[in-house]
Amino acid sequence: NAFENTRLVRFMEVSRALQIPMLLDKVNSTATLKLIKAFNDLGAKLQAQTPLSHLILDESVYEDYEPRFKIAPPLRDKEGQNALKEALKNNEIAMLTSLH
Repeated sequence: NAFENTRLVRFMEVSRALQIPMLLDKVNSTATLKLIKAFNDLGAKLQAQTPLSHLILDESVYEDYEPRFKIAPPLRDKEGQNALKEALKNNEIAMLTSLH
């Protein structure tokens, strides 16, 4: 997750500095949601989209080693899933995607 956020921060800073609207794809972690909010508070024009699967499933599906659940980005814990649901309710997530 640290690598993911380090990479995203660069794009977020470019968006903020140049006032370029940006849609961030496959947002799936609490940390990323917090970064988006922080950069938007600083004047960035960021929107998020998240995979629908991450609102339905959590990392507990990995306990059975089912190959069909090997997706990118990986599923997160229940706490992260709940944060995504709250962000969706609060209009912090602009779009849902099917990962196709």
